[in-house]
Amino acid sequence: MNRYGNVTAVPAAVGEKSGDASLYRSSFHCDHRTYPTEEGRREIPVAMVSVDEFLPTGQRVDLVKMDIQGAEGMALHGMKRTLASNPGVVILMEFWPEGLLRTGFSPELVLSELEDLGFALYRIDERTNDVEKVRNRETLIGSLAGSGYANLLAVPGGCCHGPGRPCRKEERSLAGSVTYPDFPPDFPSSTRSLAPSSCSSGGASRSRSRSGSGSAG
Repeated sequence: MNRYGNVTAVPAAVGEKSGDASLYRSSFHCDHRTYPTEEGRREIPVAMVSVDEFLPTGQRVDLVKMDIQGAEGMALHGMKRTLASNPGVVILMEFWPEGLLRTGFSPELVLSELEDLGFALYRIDERTNDVEKVRNRETLIGSLAGSGYANLLAVPGGCCHGPGRPCRKEERSLAGSVTYPDFPPDFPSSTRSLAPSSCSSGGASRSRSRSGSGSAG
């Protein structure tokens, strides 16, 4: 794809489980959805896959990129094994509360589950090309009423265990950072040292340099 040899296009939707689904096509290319809308869109049958069932056990994944019009909650539920087996994985995703509700997912629950899996959450400010830590889930959701959305960065280190294992509430606001020294030189410097990673009971601070590919969406 686009002359990249390490990219494979898969003609399928991503969801909670594999099976058959319907795609409701938009009149322009970037707003197709897997749930009915009020506009009377054309419906076409498509395959749906969960990331856990699509990828072989042990597959290395460094990055999950999702912008799937409110289906992010379904996709996350279908990749829990993959997240658990890749403690350094980073998630970049669109967060659209109204779209999540249309697919039956609570926006608050999606954020809470990401934190419980060991991720620290940051909102990407498109105006300043910077990131801001999500300190209050209700405030974030309230700022995105109607068609409002934000791009979120979820990085490992929200608690001691890392992605895929539940973390205790007292572990979510610990000091420390996970650093990614292989970011390109023009990447915003504030994203290179982000999430808390050290435990209060003598846990070691973690530092990772990850490269490669692996995305969903």
